[in-house]
Amino acid sequence: MTVSLSQRATSAAGPTWEAWYSVSARVRGVRADADLEAGGRLSMAGLETPSGALSLSLGGVLEHPWKLYWVDPLGPFGEEVKTASVVTLPEASWTALETARAANRAHGRREHQRWLEHAQRPRALDGSFAFIVIGRSQDRFRFEVGADGAVSEITNRMTHSWLPGPFDQFIGKAEPVPIGYWFWNQGETEPFDYEPHTYDAFATALELLAVPLPRAAGATLSWPDAADIASKVLGTLAPKGRSRLPAAAHQTSLEALVRAETLPNGNQRLIARSSTAVPALHIERETVFSSDGRPVSSRARVRLESGRSGMLEVEVGYKPEESE
Repeated sequence: MTVSLSQRATSAAGPTWEAWYSVSARVRGVRADADLEAGGRLSMAGLETPSGALSLSLGGVLEHPWKLYWVDPLGPFGEEVKTASVVTLPEASWTALETARAANRAHGRREHQRWLEHAQRPRALDGSFAFIVIGRSQDRFRFEVGADGAVSEITNRMTHSWLPGPFDQFIGKAEPVPIGYWFWNQGETEPFDYEPHTYDAFATALELLAVPLPRAAGATLSWPDAADIASKVLGTLAPKGRSRLPAAAHQTSLEALVRAETLPNGNQRLIARSSTAVPALHIERETVFSSDGRPVSSRARVRLESGRSGMLEVEVGYKPEESE
């Protein structure tokens, strides 16, 4: 007997959006060198409210949130490159678990090949592992978009509840299946310190969309905390690597001129890009509103550079999902 955990939201339930994020980081220091790549894509069921706001909640996973990390502690021991993900299952069965793990290993090999294209010191992949989301995943990841295009009320319940013990406990049980997440263990009462944190990082990256773009022509966007949020994303994915870009992270403010465009379909696009006055910090922010003033899509990209000590780039956004 198997227990169904989730079904992807269908177009009959309403319009859908895609939400995504990506991270690329290079850290060079006296204690360790490290690279980190991360990303993820989610299908979000959308609900437009009469007030012009947009509520987006998880309908299905397009690319399980993942990360690849290479670390060299500048010593004789410890160098490794691995990938880690947090994945959902279509049902609670050993077959579904093994299928998910096989797909995760294949994805890890693809991301490793991409990393090899720019790796400072190429190294074979040491392994891929995945923590597992248990129970129905729909609506456990969601965020709100106000009528002004600013993201708020970000909710991540994908990995908030740790479920210890063997996988057998989830098989053959009547609904409801316990809600939480799991990794192969023998009863540990809390997650292992190497848990991926990829959904946590996704939620943190969405904070980059919390600042609305002024809609007046020639308006100026003031964005004091973009660098801090980007650094927090890196710290979430790699707790031991936080605070490695001090020069860029201490920028206190950045202003960018907002440009407005009218698209052929009548939609309005607002674009803000940082000037070259702050060479260590580059920001792009874009929001599209429909012809009747509703938020349609938005994205932000923040890049921090700190000389030879490293680079960090975080991008996040949402847009209407293309029809299949």
